[in-house]
Amino acid sequence: MSFGELAVLSRLDREGALTSARLAALERVTAQAIGAILGGLQRRGLVSATPSPRVRQHMVTNAGVSAYADAMTANATDLARAAADPDPGVGLAAVAALRTLLEELEATHVSNARDRGWSWERIADALGVKRQTVHRKHARRLGR
Repeated sequence: MSFGELAVLSRLDREGALTSARLAALERVTAQAIGAILGGLQRRGLVSATPSPRVRQHMVTNAGVSAYADAMTANATDLARAAADPDPGVGLAAVAALRTLLEELEATHVSNARDRGWSWERIADALGVKRQTVHRKHARRLGR
């Protein structure tokens, strides 16, 4: 599974149904790139597209949490293998992918914590950083 595919599944998991145009904008990729990503995910049954009565586009949704979790497990195994590869190009690419995955994971859990009423200070303590650091990094994205 590509990192782009994981990013799209993660986005759909967090935000629910989106149009392909909105997904492309949020992921900062072209319409053609998001089309290729969605095509691969649809062929594997990980996303579905249904007509929306409100907009003139199809709404894309993920096929469910278990499909997302299965994809994440497979990707984590691939990343662990790549990180252990003796080829520096492969290893460094894995490090970059892990960094992006870690940022997505942190964003998801910070959002969940804020939705459950956690203070910025409590989140910062859990992450082992200062309150100002976590607030500066996540507050704008969360609109708070």
